[in-house]
Amino acid sequence: MLDQDTANHAVYGGAIALSAMLLAMVFRVPHAPLIGGAAALAFAAGKEAADYLSIRAALKAGDKPVHSVEWTDLAGTVAGGLAVVVAGLLG
Repeated sequence: MLDQDTANHAVYGGAIALSAMLLAMVFRVPHAPLIGGAAALAFAAGKEAADYLSIRAALKAGDKPVHSVEWTDLAGTVAGGLAVVVAGLLG
């Protein structure tokens, strides 16, 4: 069973991949599933990079960080995106 945060990341990853795939199809860009998967991966990596930078800034300012970098969040986001991509390829 996934914890709530990881499950949320999976849902967000799926929504990102689906949105990217739909936009690619609307604009007739080839390889929509690849674009969807890449978008989910990019957003997942970007979110964790932003968390890392936020932590560094908070520590530099002497504050307590409000975020943490978690590989499970990245994996959850990518897994949600891949689920949508695979469903699109099979459907």
